[in-house]
Amino acid sequence: MNTHHEIAWATDWKAYAEVHAAAYREAYRGIMDSGYLAAYTAVNRESAYKAMIEAGGEKSARAAILSVNGQPAGCLLIGPSHDPDLGDSYGEIEAIYLLSACKGQGYGKLLLRWGIDRLIEQGHSFLSLWVLEENEAARRFYERVGFQADGASRTIERGRKLTQLRYIRSK
Repeated sequence: MNTHHEIAWATDWKAYAEVHAAAYREAYRGIMDSGYLAAYTAVNRESAYKAMIEAGGEKSARAAILSVNGQPAGCLLIGPSHDPDLGDSYGEIEAIYLLSACKGQGYGKLLLRWGIDRLIEQGHSFLSLWVLEENEAARRFYERVGFQADGASRTIERGRKLTQLRYIRSK
């Protein structure tokens, strides 16, 4: 079976909201509070994504969609690091999500590589991301592609308290 994939800056905020919300709920089922996940819908995320995408442009674009055979299959959000202890040389993978049906086929690596390349083009030499401590599959994925936990952690609230670990790598 031939498959065609494409990664591009998101211009359709509704499509971005739909794939992000669906993949987010899949990724965190069993980790985050079920009520929180049920409320994490495309409809209640659309206004934030609309504002983000409309503010973009090639120089400030942050959101991308992976399409497989013409259908949204994953999404990515990048930008400069928000961590005060990391300098301007750090770019951040703020979000990367892939629908379950597309996992295990190399699309996650392609999407991540695309984001890393964009961050390097924007002048970043180092990369960071935050991952839930309980999300062991994601942690293994990031470790396989060269990220390492640097010892930083933070607590977030997603229907219950969860710990995120920071991972970093050089370009």
